Amino acid sequence: MSAPQPPVAELSDDDVVRLFTTLTVGFAGGLVLVLGIGVLFLVPGAPLGTTGAAVGVGLAVVSWFGSRWVAGWAASNAARSARLRSRASNGEQATPVAGRSDGANGVARTIAFIGIGVAEFPGLIGLVIGLQLHDIGPFVIALPVAVAAVVLNASGPGAMRRHLQRVRSGRTD
Repeated sequence: MSAPQPPVAELSDDDVVRLFTTLTVGFAGGLVLVLGIGVLFLVPGAPLGTTGAAVGVGLAVVSWFGSRWVAGWAASNAARSARLRSRASNGEQATPVAGRSDGANGVARTIAFIGIGVAEFPGLIGLVIGLQLHDIGPFVIALPVAVAAVVLNASGPGAMRRHLQRVRSGRTD
């Protein structure tokens, strides 16, 4: 039988922000790389048509507002769940004890990954649609907005601080 593992120390808020800043650079850099490959190699010389531009704008709107909406939804859902759990446990308010996690870091990390997925998906769908239409509009418009949504709405330093603050405050708006 193996010896029990010592408990893992909880990351501080600054550690979480630093970690997700690095992840954000990786995800955003990957999208920029996909954009460059798409423009230079996959659909070289393709025009920017009105259909492609309209599809790109639609996907960009979904990427931007979808990542904001899902982050807000997940944070308020986590706050409601925490409130229900605290009511169910002897009617006492659940407060973090010194040295124990209040769970906000884990919830904020989950919110960030959900936001990254929702922000990136429309941009990558734009690449596929652009290949089908032989039009660069869907991904040339949607991918830069997806990069901005990842950085500003999902997992950038400001977004991570907002996620942590919103989860800890228990706001459900």
